[in-house]
Amino acid sequence: MAREGTATAIMKGQVHTSTFLKGLLPASAGLRSPGDRCGHVFHITAPSSDRPLLLTDAALNVRPDVGTRRECLRQAVRLARQLGVRRPKAAILSANEDPIPSLPDSMEAADIAAWAREAIEEVDVSGPMALDLIWSKGAAEAKGYVSPVAGDADIVLAPDVTTGNAIFKLMALGMGCCAGGVVMGAKVPILLTSRSQGPAARLASAALGAIVAAGGRE
Repeated sequence: MAREGTATAIMKGQVHTSTFLKGLLPASAGLRSPGDRCGHVFHITAPSSDRPLLLTDAALNVRPDVGTRRECLRQAVRLARQLGVRRPKAAILSANEDPIPSLPDSMEAADIAAWAREAIEEVDVSGPMALDLIWSKGAAEAKGYVSPVAGDADIVLAPDVTTGNAIFKLMALGMGCCAGGVVMGAKVPILLTSRSQGPAARLASAALGAIVAAGGRE
């Protein structure tokens, strides 16, 4: 139905993510072209705020290379703009704000940030950034880290699925946040949440999918 255009989104039910995606993401399924990269984005809102945080990738790409993370960032920026954020602020997560060879993802984060400043228009990107700098302007001030993204990020790009998934579950289960999820990069939005999430997250995912679908093919 999605291939033929009679369905404009696909939503995961009470099934394992790997089982669900194995039927959708191979090029033979007809939902993406060979070589196209897909990325997952969580749209997370805290009980005390209507401002979302877009977290990518916490559900799909296990150990994404730099090319895949670049595409995940591009897709998250596109979604932010569809949500009305005119100039998104994106943070490339690592454990340290200085790129050092002993921490390979910090070097990759610096590469992705430099690339994004040239390749994506109307976006502020900083990386590598430790999580305290992403969430706290006070931490940034204490460390002397100057960036418009510090304490004010719209997007967080995780280095791998374990890190991203831990942040998502901490926010959803430990902080009471609502997290809708969507896989972007396919012919239609693929709505994907954790099986432990309740109706609010599924409704949020459906709303997110409607916004993505209205914006055309991702």
